[in-house]
Amino acid sequence: MEYPSQRLGYCLRQRAIYPFTSSATLYAQWGTGTVTVTFNANSGQGTMANETEATGVATQLTANAFSRAGFIFAGWNTQANGSGTAFVDLAIYPFTASATLYAQWTNDHTLESLLADPNPANLSVVTPGEKISVVYMDDSPIDGNGKYALPTVVLNGQFLPVTITPTSGYPVGNYIDPQFGGSEKNTYEDLLTFTLPATLGAGTNVLTITAYDGDGDYDQATFNVQTQTDTLTFVSDGGAAVSPISGNYNTTVALPLDTQTGYSFVGWFTSASGGTQVTSPDTLSANATLYAQWTINTETVTFVSDGGAAVAPISGNYNTSVALPLDTQTGYSFVGWFTSAVGGTQVTSPDTLTTSSTLYAQWTIQHRDRHLRQ
Repeated sequence: MEYPSQRLGYCLRQRAIYPFTSSATLYAQWGTGTVTVTFNANSGQGTMANETEATGVATQLTANAFSRAGFIFAGWNTQANGSGTAFVDLAIYPFTASATLYAQWTNDHTLESLLADPNPANLSVVTPGEKISVVYMDDSPIDGNGKYALPTVVLNGQFLPVTITPTSGYPVGNYIDPQFGGSEKNTYEDLLTFTLPATLGAGTNVLTITAYDGDGDYDQATFNVQTQTDTLTFVSDGGAAVSPISGNYNTTVALPLDTQTGYSFVGWFTSASGGTQVTSPDTLSANATLYAQWTINTETVTFVSDGGAAVAPISGNYNTSVALPLDTQTGYSFVGWFTSAVGGTQVTSPDTLTTSSTLYAQWTIQHRDRHLRQ
């Protein structure tokens, strides 16, 4: 059968199988060529070919082939940060316009198939408010009333909301379930997602995940959830040593002040030079090292002439050396500069500036001989 119909710039999908059960009129439908979806690993590894389909023909997406160490694939999104439209793996995509789909990743706490091996274990260190996704084996979870029974997640005796997302529409194989005498069971791989509370107790928190199966039994796994502890380490850069500060994630701590002779403390920064200043109080979010930054003090020597000529003050950076001026006063000899107007300690030239100070001129009266005529 020939297909003579043509329309410039459009294509006709041909070679359909028609039942020919009755007479009918078929109308040509036109599409504007093809649409291409590009798959972006979004920090993952691996390669995937672009998928090109006829415009407007909804088609199943190519199965994900990307991976990322320490993470679980959580589907696709039209935005890299997950703020766009989401699609699960092997979703039916409309192919109405060319687009890039970005792989979405969630933390993998090495709990894959946890319900197939329900032994106590330690969950990796987590942070309050963290979203956790677990790949588990869904062994037809139907309760005794013939209704689907979702897995439950309990943290310290409180139920957490959960989301179940099938990661594929096909069984991932059989596994040996010890609760059923070693018999094999068909299983499906699902993604169980839940979010930890914004506040967790210090130390160990008990997390229990339970999934019911079609035989009225259930699999259960209990985990010790360790709250993340963050430590601030301080590099004083010549100042007094400052002890590290540790605390639970998201707690607030007061940053200490530091001191150094001859310098003024500017604050704590993310690098020894430049960087970003971290102000007090600080909220712990990760282990970090903070660096003290300083400005050198300007020291000034002020002179009190005590009857002599006025002498201008001298200023300079801490620990610099300056020459002390001489002073004059009619009828007096200049002895030198002292730390007090009477007595005190003489300060000789050159003087090293260690602090701002006032120096006082001290004098001795001059004696003149008189020759009398007789």
